[in-house]
Amino acid sequence: EISNTTTTTVKEAGEVKKLAVSVLLDGKWTPAADGKGEPTYTARTSEEIAQIKSLVAAAVGIDETRGDKIEVLNVRFNRDPLAAGGEEAGSSMFNFTKDDAMRGVELLVLLITGVLLIFFVLRPLLKTATTGGPTPGQAQLAGPGVTSLQTTIVGGAGGVPQLGGPPSEMEQRLDIARIEGQVKASSVKKVAEFVEKHPEESTSILRSWVHEG
Repeated sequence: EISNTTTTTVKEAGEVKKLAVSVLLDGKWTPAADGKGEPTYTARTSEEIAQIKSLVAAAVGIDETRGDKIEVLNVRFNRDPLAAGGEEAGSSMFNFTKDDAMRGVELLVLLITGVLLIFFVLRPLLKTATTGGPTPGQAQLAGPGVTSLQTTIVGGAGGVPQLGGPPSEMEQRLDIARIEGQVKASSVKKVAEFVEKHPEESTSILRSWVHEG
């Protein structure tokens, strides 16, 4: 009788055959003692390089039997000495990022919207609410059928003319228009206060309107 042995070997996908790792390490920058001079560059010692090499080898899983290689070199980076701790280190007044630019655009759009609301909506409504005279549009609404107010002279030639009789249709319409103007002005004022107190939410609403449009 002849025996037969079958062996099946399953290999996982993505087998690593060899690793080659290179690490460039900057030296040390020591600020000047008086805080005004340029910082001093100091290269890494052999002990520091060996420690860093051991840490990197353990992190990536270096296997020398497999032929893996790792190199750690100390190279002086080309950087501005002031950025490493000199006189003007940490100054980022004009170092704007993309997020800062987007935030500035959002605030600018919000400011322009507020100015437009004030000049084209709020001011006309407040002016209409505070003035008592009828506008040309309101005079046309009254029509020719409106009766004139009766004037009564009291006390002879030196008397003061007074208005008498019941309120006319024109007066009633003027009162209604004035009340509507006050309601609209109050609504616009509430919108302006909301924009001032909640700029983040207002910006989000404007974004949604822009995307929907």
